[in-house]
Amino acid sequence: MIGSNGDLTAAFTLRQHEHGLSLFRADLTDPRAVLQAIVDARTNPPTPHVTPEHLLEQGYLLVQVPLSVFEERGFRCSDPDERGHFEVFAPAGCADPAAMFEQFAPIFACSGQVVLSALPSQQAGR
Repeated sequence: MIGSNGDLTAAFTLRQHEHGLSLFRADLTDPRAVLQAIVDARTNPPTPHVTPEHLLEQGYLLVQVPLSVFEERGFRCSDPDERGHFEVFAPAGCADPAAMFEQFAPIFACSGQVVLSALPSQQAGR
């Protein structure tokens, strides 16, 4: 999961056009590949100055959250693709998925551990 400028709660809420959270499985990819996937999705055609390092310099954080944090609350996960990308969806029958994610975003954010950051004090294990 990516959070910008230290606001992890916002990283766990749905944007207007989204139906689920876009995540990556830590056991199927590595932090740099996750950042590269974000760069690739946002820059078409590729822009040389936008790199994974650029995202870190802009305040992005990579956060690892156990799947159980979502599953214990009834959220559903799609199968991962070959890159480890998958989506988390609100519980089946939820009338307002955006409100459901907003309700649980603080819990998701508190359950995460920063695994990659440009700021040494935010690195895991410090």
